[in-house]
Amino acid sequence: MLYEDPAFEDEKESKESKKEAADPDNVIEIKLPKQDSYPFEALLRCIYTDKVDVDADNISGLIAVATKYQVEKLRVQCADFMERDVTMENVCSLFEIAPTLLGKPDFGFPFIREHTQEVLNSEGFLSLSKNRVNAILEDDRLNIEEIELFNAILKWGDAESKRTGRDKKELLTDLIPYIRFPTMPVNKIAGPVNASGLLTPDQLLSVFQYVSTSDEKKKEAVKLVFSKKPRQEGKKTSLIAWDPSQSFTNGLYVVTNNGHTARKATSDGTIYILRATRPLEAKGKHYWEIFIDALVATNDVQIGAAIPSYSWTSAWLQGAGSYYVDRTGACYEGTTWRFATSALATGDRLGFMADYKKNTLEFMRGKGKKGGKMQIIGSFSNVTQPLYPVLAARPVGNVFTSV
Repeated sequence: MLYEDPAFEDEKESKESKKEAADPDNVIEIKLPKQDSYPFEALLRCIYTDKVDVDADNISGLIAVATKYQVEKLRVQCADFMERDVTMENVCSLFEIAPTLLGKPDFGFPFIREHTQEVLNSEGFLSLSKNRVNAILEDDRLNIEEIELFNAILKWGDAESKRTGRDKKELLTDLIPYIRFPTMPVNKIAGPVNASGLLTPDQLLSVFQYVSTSDEKKKEAVKLVFSKKPRQEGKKTSLIAWDPSQSFTNGLYVVTNNGHTARKATSDGTIYILRATRPLEAKGKHYWEIFIDALVATNDVQIGAAIPSYSWTSAWLQGAGSYYVDRTGACYEGTTWRFATSALATGDRLGFMADYKKNTLEFMRGKGKKGGKMQIIGSFSNVTQPLYPVLAARPVGNVFTSV
């Protein structure tokens, strides 16, 4: 056990000299507080069997013992559970504990970026610590108008003031510099921002001068203490986590890399669908990319999206409510051919943009795992339902990664 958990060595050494004289068998006894018994039992089970049942009720205790006794594989299983189980109800609580218990200060950001408005309007957001609110404000890829972000901070300030008894303005002093006031419309600066009383007269004047002119030279001459860089520069990319646990997937895929990489592992002659852990909401815009790490054979491969009511047990992506590109480069809506590109290959990067304002799903293609120009292949119309990112592969050894 000491080989697995170096932290036990300290407890052993602190008691060994006393125990050695009293006990000829030199048995070391470690006493635990009663409330720690279940997590500790789970820790031992994980050490000796690599198995542990993680759920929302026990995860905090499991992370605590994994951290205390330096059991990395238990910590990893807890992290994997958290990655798979992020929801609107728990994202803020998980985001709060992740830096200290998991050592992952960025945990939860993919979900927060994709659902920024909803997260910031939730009760969970109002309960976040000041440091975690600060971390959100520093992010460049939030999917929200800056004035709405400002309004959310005002509400958080009200809630924190009630909890601590501290003055709201004092609480927000350190957060206000991270609001990008120069990206707001002039009427928002003159209206709710001015009315809040949180900016000094000099700050308010400089921001108003900046947003009220269209002359770029005059803008550059204004001295600002706030960032003028818009959030969400470029596309908002959703990282897709794959769910190999569904019965219709038939255990044919191995998922690694925190759920982002999927490999067809068994049944070379059989094709089954692998879908994401959750569907994309039918509002706003969603963009995701799939990199083809390995395309090892010329047999069937399909990559795209499908609606929640799709007939998942059909194995193929050829039913109503599916949109996909196959190995040959042909793009289908169900069984109907819509448009085409050249045959897929290892090293290709596929992009998918669901725009629920236009009710379209756009397919794109590029090269390389990161960066580089994406070329539009074509677009599907009348897309109104939520979508699961999906893939299906027949040959063993094909590998795909959400990037």
